Amino acid sequence: MQTPTPTRAGPGGDQPIGSGGPRWGLAALIVVLGLVVFLSVTRWFLAQPVPGRAISPPRPTAAATIALGPAPAPAPTPAPTAVPVAAPASVPTVTLRPVETTTLQAVRTAPPATAAAPTPVPTLAEEWWTRTSNQVDPAQAQLVLAALDRYWAVLTPAWRNLDTSHLNEVLGEPDLSQQVAIFAARRADGKGLQVVVDRTYQQVRDIRVDQAVVYEEYLNRGVEIDLKTGEAVGEPSPKLLAASYLFRKSTSGQWKVAEVANYDSPQVH
Repeated sequence: MQTPTPTRAGPGGDQPIGSGGPRWGLAALIVVLGLVVFLSVTRWFLAQPVPGRAISPPRPTAAATIALGPAPAPAPTPAPTAVPVAAPASVPTVTLRPVETTTLQAVRTAPPATAAAPTPVPTLAEEWWTRTSNQVDPAQAQLVLAALDRYWAVLTPAWRNLDTSHLNEVLGEPDLSQQVAIFAARRADGKGLQVVVDRTYQQVRDIRVDQAVVYEEYLNRGVEIDLKTGEAVGEPSPKLLAASYLFRKSTSGQWKVAEVANYDSPQVH
């Protein structure tokens, strides 16, 4: 029994596979040899050295000499052309109306209380003891002399005990402060004074609205005493003395001795 040979369909009819083999093998061999030759020729060309290109050295360039001359004058700059500015639009006038404000009224306050001016303290430099007047009211003179009597009535016991509790009844400033200071100094010494006077002459020489000047002469027979024992220290030595008194009228209308000027001997009347 014969085995069938496989065939391949084609334009020439059915041909068995593998028919025409020598022609296909020759063609393949030619292609391979062509590739080998092409690669060999290409490798040979690549291995050949590339001829170098001659490079000529650069030639020196002559520097151009520039002659220095006067600098060219700068071209005048044209003045800027004034660009006309459009006139501003007129601004409407606005009339300001006065603003109504609240009328301020002055606040009345009570005036500050006026501080009472201190009463000037007279001094002997005023020479008040030289005042004299021919126009002395006899009634006023009697009131001043009565005040002088009270003065002696208070001072006589006060000097013995150095008691100042009633001095303000007959004395005014500055004599009141002076007498208080004298009493304190004598109290420190432990010595009082026994006042014994014989008042011989009084004269009201001047009277004003609230001041009066009185002159007086008296015989002083007083003597110091010891405050502890009450005994006299030493013996009295009578002496005729004189004094001028400046009286001032107090707010209550009472005449009080404000200053005293003493004399060692009476004046000529």
